[in-house]
Amino acid sequence: MSRNNLSVGKTRGLSSTSTRDGVFTILALDHRQSFFKMINPQQAESVSYQAVVEIKSQVVRTLSSYSSAVLLDPIYGAAQAVANGACPGSLGLIVAVEETGYSGSDIARRSRLLPDWNVAKSRRMGADAVKAALHLGIREGRDGLFAVVHVVLKPFTFHRFLHANPGGKFRGRHWPFP
Repeated sequence: MSRNNLSVGKTRGLSSTSTRDGVFTILALDHRQSFFKMINPQQAESVSYQAVVEIKSQVVRTLSSYSSAVLLDPIYGAAQAVANGACPGSLGLIVAVEETGYSGSDIARRSRLLPDWNVAKSRRMGADAVKAALHLGIREGRDGLFAVVHVVLKPFTFHRFLHANPGGKFRGRHWPFP
């Protein structure tokens, strides 16, 4: 028998975002810049806030019965989908905490957390978990990865598993701190 070292809250967050069989079938809809471009490829800047909110809510409403959870951004999707009923209480809610896009070059990308956003705000809107994307250049290696995780994501202590790109060394690696 394996021993589960996860807290009740972490266990609840994982079970709320997975199927009864423990499988994650998550609808990822936390895109922002690329979502604007998808709606209007020629004039992404002309897409209105309300249009993005409505389209995201409609997609969630349409696909929620096929998903264990939905991953939304806090600007155009999460609170709006909860408030308008597109994201029912039976659907897990994961909220992205990073800014859209990244800085740096293609081989040294840097993620940024949303200013004035945190786990507590995500929880107040009903999130079961948060998502933070970290871009790691190959030159930074293991020590660089853990340094970034420790400094940037230490406040998100319930977020325990780190997944690198397919083929990456750290797929599913447990964080080196409690």
